[in-house]
Amino acid sequence: MDPKDLMKKETNALTSYVQALGKRESMWEAAKTLIKQGDASVPALVEGLRDPDYNVRSISAVVLGELGPVASQAVPELIQLLKDGNQEARMSAALSLMRIGPAAEEALEQCLKNEDKEVQFWAAWALVMNNPTKLHAPPILQEGWNNSNDKYKHLAAGSFVQSDESQDRRTERISLA
Repeated sequence: MDPKDLMKKETNALTSYVQALGKRESMWEAAKTLIKQGDASVPALVEGLRDPDYNVRSISAVVLGELGPVASQAVPELIQLLKDGNQEARMSAALSLMRIGPAAEEALEQCLKNEDKEVQFWAAWALVMNNPTKLHAPPILQEGWNNSNDKYKHLAAGSFVQSDESQDRRTERISLA
């Protein structure tokens, strides 16, 4: 078989696994298979971030996060997913960016300047989770906590901003480190 044909066949197979992420009965097996494929699955997962089904977008982001730094080429598309209309997809993108690590940090810093408060919130969360010394991010988390009834935001920000007293203790711990 021609190497190009073989590569096309492998790409089609990975794409079908990405589509399976949107189906409850097949999502976990598909996710495990994509993770085992490592960086070879990144292009198909990036396509999954653009899928009309928010489940496919969300789980594609989660799988990219499981791949960690090898998925760093997906950072621009994950940043775009922070702007998604679905809160679960935004949270999944933030989690993935946090797990990709330092390769995502500069792009997340830029998102703190975005006019969309949702983008700011999830970028701040990912930054602080990845690097707790990012002291400029917690005020954005506090604002998101105060001005939202969204369960995802409250879960994400809860460990950082539940009270002024806990904020003071966190700042003190960070400054002592």
